[in-house]
Amino acid sequence: MQERLQKILAANGFGSRRKVEEFITAGRVKVNGTVAVLGQKADGEIDTIEMDGQPVKGGGTFLYYLLHKPVGVVCTNIGQDTAKNPSPHSQRINTVEVRGGKKKSGGMKPGTKTVRDLLPPELRGKIVTVGRLDKDSEGLLLLTNDGQLAQHLMHPKYSHEKEYEVEVDRVISDSALQQLKKGVYIDGEPTKSARVKRLSENKFSMAISEGRNRQIRRMCEKIGCIVTKLKRVRIVTLEDRSLAAGSLRALLPWEVDQLREATGLLEQ
Repeated sequence: MQERLQKILAANGFGSRRKVEEFITAGRVKVNGTVAVLGQKADGEIDTIEMDGQPVKGGGTFLYYLLHKPVGVVCTNIGQDTAKNPSPHSQRINTVEVRGGKKKSGGMKPGTKTVRDLLPPELRGKIVTVGRLDKDSEGLLLLTNDGQLAQHLMHPKYSHEKEYEVEVDRVISDSALQQLKKGVYIDGEPTKSARVKRLSENKFSMAISEGRNRQIRRMCEKIGCIVTKLKRVRIVTLEDRSLAAGSLRALLPWEVDQLREATGLLEQ
């Protein structure tokens, strides 16, 4: 099936569609031995597509999966099978562009269980996590090879909302919850306002539209509480309360459309 080169290359982990357009304009992409032009279409299963002289395998099929990350598992796209001797492909797909720079997965202690280790072998190296959850937290993670969607969900300027259930080590007052709602200062900068709802004496839900490092834990520390349990229950439009810890499932077509519509990408 004929598809735009941007989509095919983005689906193979070469970056967002905008970044791939730069590669095409720079003459780094060839189709059947001829330098490609912007807007060109190809069939990934029939045509020979090259990026910097290296063949691009497969077509432009995007993959979307939802994972319930358990506590104790590290969010990285490098597993024990690739940590010592990563392939060029895994090095490329494990690099995510953020704010014009690059953020790479760092080193790990031997025996550390990662999100990649939870994936079936046929998906390892093909999809990457969008955003992070710290090792002591659990909940929903989106994994995909759709670079454009990943960029929109992770870039701070888009302010996409994620919701968490938070349990703390003491009874939390209404005034403390109001503080969290209005925002607190972290590293000298105020957090954005949040949506907060009490669930019990020491448990509440919190929806935030930014993703600073260990943000909710640090916000709770500012009001004198220590988080004892943190679970992400929603990513923009994605929810699944029945998905067990450690389980993975493919998104349904309507879930993908709903998510892309919420991020303004449905018609792009």
